[in-house]
Amino acid sequence: MTSLLFGLAVAVIWASSAMTASRSSRSVGTLPTLSWVMIVGITITVPLAAIAGRPENLDGAAIGWLTLAGVMNVAGLGLSYAAFAKGHVGVVAALVSTEGALAAVISVAAGERPGWLTLAALAVVTGGVVLVAAGPGTPGRDGTPRSRRPAILLALAAAAVFAVNLFAAGKAADAVPATWVALPTRLIGVALLLSALPFGFRPGRFGRPLYWAGATGVLEVAGLICFAYGARDSIAVTSVVASQFSALAAVLAFFLYRERLVKRQVFGIAAIALGVGVVAGVA
Repeated sequence: MTSLLFGLAVAVIWASSAMTASRSSRSVGTLPTLSWVMIVGITITVPLAAIAGRPENLDGAAIGWLTLAGVMNVAGLGLSYAAFAKGHVGVVAALVSTEGALAAVISVAAGERPGWLTLAALAVVTGGVVLVAAGPGTPGRDGTPRSRRPAILLALAAAAVFAVNLFAAGKAADAVPATWVALPTRLIGVALLLSALPFGFRPGRFGRPLYWAGATGVLEVAGLICFAYGARDSIAVTSVVASQFSALAAVLAFFLYRERLVKRQVFGIAAIALGVGVVAGVA
């Protein structure tokens, strides 16, 4: 049940993050958004990690998982923000959310054995995500036409990278406090930012509309911490339940950005809800 509850919390947080990230990426660009997400994130994660103290089980393996999770998270965020800048929130979020199913496949291959009913429910959730992504793209509220193909390719790449990130974060969460799981990403991201400064890159002066990037930074940290708590119980269940953020993002995009839902997307959202309900019953 722990994995289910925290998976649902992650879904809500990531759906909100999709809204703020898309707003920022379309306004100021991918790199400034990513930079401020890292800057805001590190101001949160360093104090939290300090409060938690140095983990007793921080050995070579744990450091390796944390490093892998950090690198993959930075790469995944960059790819997803680029996708949000080019495509529709509902479609991009749906494709990125397949990270959960991919992470579940990785965890099963690595030895985790959820029951057959859980696996069937995860398959239903994955099918629902596909239906949500299959809906045609339509202009948002600003009427700006966007090509689907670049956004789809970027979103799929982000999903693959995030799947490795989720699995590594879940493994790291077995050895370190949940607050430490979010720290490596921010350290790596800020290190990359500092290394780019001598070459003329500037993240931009913080202010409107970079407030959206700041909000995204807070939400990303909260999502990773919640995921780490849930993954201690089950990486597979937490990952796939969290993937329902795509359905929530599609609904939010409809109300906030006037991105329309077609029948296939409605059926996809229903399938995701059904699959999550089954997971809840057997978790």
